[in-house]
Amino acid sequence: MEIKIEKNIPIQTDNRKRPYSFEDQTTLHNLVKTMEVGDSFILPDVFVFLNVDGYKVALPVVKSMFKKHSFKFKTRNTTSGLRMWRVE
Repeated sequence: MEIKIEKNIPIQTDNRKRPYSFEDQTTLHNLVKTMEVGDSFILPDVFVFLNVDGYKVALPVVKSMFKKHSFKFKTRNTTSGLRMWRVE
């Protein structure tokens, strides 16, 4: 296999958009950091995506909010939506 280095190729514009605003992210982060063990909430749809099996999954940004505070969490699909619990 041969791979060639190319020069002077412009970087394409990143057209991806986050489905949530900075304010949404800040609000959720403030909520997460005040949680006590056993507390839970339904995750807003802008922070949820469907995985390849069709299950709702939290975006990585949400998981990192819990990990930033060394919190452990569990998520479950419920009839109300994706619920997240702080477990440690």
